[in-house]
Amino acid sequence: MRRTAAVFLTGLAAAGVAVGLLVAVGASTALIPTGALGAAIPVALIYAVVTAEDASG
Repeated sequence: MRRTAAVFLTGLAAAGVAVGLLVAVGASTALIPTGALGAAIPVALIYAVVTAEDASG
């Protein structure tokens, strides 16, 4: 459960950074959810793969 929370928080942090950057550059509000998902999903998946070795031991 702790690992699941870490993966979720990593994705949430990536989404937050993406939203912050999109708001800072004045992007369309229709683009913000897509940008947040586009950042959160790959970052969370990469984090899960990179840390998978730690969870198996």
